[in-house]
Amino acid sequence: MDDLTRALIHQDFESLPVEMWQKSNLAAYVFCHTSAAYRRGLLPHYAHALQRWKAQEKELRELLLAWNAAGIVPLLIKGVAMALKHYTHPGERYFGDIDLMLDRSQMARARDLAAGLGWQVLFDAQRDRGFSVHESLGLISPSHNIKLDVHHALLKHPKPFERRALDMQRLLEPCMEHFDWEGVQVRMLGLADTAIVPLMLHRAWYRDRWNLKRFDYLDLNLLREAGLTREALLERAKVLGCQTTVELFLQRCDPWQKVLDLKPLDATKLDLWRRQISPERGYSEHQGQQARTGLILGYTPYLVRNVLRGTGWVLKAALVLQKQQTLQELCNHVVLRRTSQPDFSQIHKARVGVLGASKLLAYFPRGNSGMCVLRALAALWWLRSAGVDAELVSGVRNDGGKIKGHAWIEYQGSVLAIIAADLMAPLYYKINFRSSIQQNSRQSPDAASGQGPSAAD
Repeated sequence: MDDLTRALIHQDFESLPVEMWQKSNLAAYVFCHTSAAYRRGLLPHYAHALQRWKAQEKELRELLLAWNAAGIVPLLIKGVAMALKHYTHPGERYFGDIDLMLDRSQMARARDLAAGLGWQVLFDAQRDRGFSVHESLGLISPSHNIKLDVHHALLKHPKPFERRALDMQRLLEPCMEHFDWEGVQVRMLGLADTAIVPLMLHRAWYRDRWNLKRFDYLDLNLLREAGLTREALLERAKVLGCQTTVELFLQRCDPWQKVLDLKPLDATKLDLWRRQISPERGYSEHQGQQARTGLILGYTPYLVRNVLRGTGWVLKAALVLQKQQTLQELCNHVVLRRTSQPDFSQIHKARVGVLGASKLLAYFPRGNSGMCVLRALAALWWLRSAGVDAELVSGVRNDGGKIKGHAWIEYQGSVLAIIAADLMAPLYYKINFRSSIQQNSRQSPDAASGQGPSAAD
């Protein structure tokens, strides 16, 4: 167990040098729970978190009030729900995107009201041929402070198995609570359901593969302090039909027993746990892969068109990569096309087109660069040609003692495309490069200095 995790579990923050918290996304939380003398070094981090939340709060409240006036009362989930209801101040709880759920019948009205307030429609399931099975809208606020993911379902089961997800969602509805956020009407999940569905099941059943964050422990601990007992949690899991999943999750994250294990599961245990939870989830890994393949095949004409288009961008990127250059030098080749309105419908087309084309051209020379760099650069070129001011971002993580690099695409701080063989989400990487039209002006403080990483990293 590392020092940060130990201090977090025992709420012994001051046992560590303040610099260790300054480098984490827990700085604002630790500021609020330490002595005045100790937290002095965390004041800039808390002030930044407070300023960020105030900017988000203003735009989010304006949108939700407009929705309320139209009879739309959203269900808040994940980080923002925890921040508003359970943290002393919302700024303590860092979160990236804001997630909420609406009924499908409300989506068009919600989208139009948001657009009328200046929100950009980054993703629209009715407009874009996305493969998301649980999200209907992706919205960016006028000041770009918020990426809002609007769900129509709480769980992301493949369509052939969505009955299991819908049955569970119906079981959640009687326990949902109305919450008055200083005049804004929203809904929240019940105490146990907040722990089980957006946290435990999402970490266990889908892409995260049981990988955790320290805020997972803090969230569960605050739910415990709010009155959730371990027994009540397990009893609710039994009612929802996911007791095994919850019991396994508690082996990795359990505030009642002061347990937090951030190490990825080894392949043997991961396979074992997947087989154990399959009956509760409603499908096996193999069945899930078959369902995804079937969905993709249903889009064959659409995919072929975009893969053919992507071939040009991938070849262009590969030719540039044959010359050893830093990532910033590579990105300097990619010019943003100035348009009156970015064409966000190109986002998904770029994702599938570049992914398919890069597989077809896997053996085409690209210097020493990894596949993720090729894909990210090609996608960057495609999107900037459509007027989308996307950024290429790279990071590193410790993979069993080895440093592993990864590259992906973001827009206004939100991940647009994770197009690499590595299934680990970008949140597990420490960012060391962020491109920018303005000479990488948005590069993070911990990014590599000097020339930056090369395309081979």
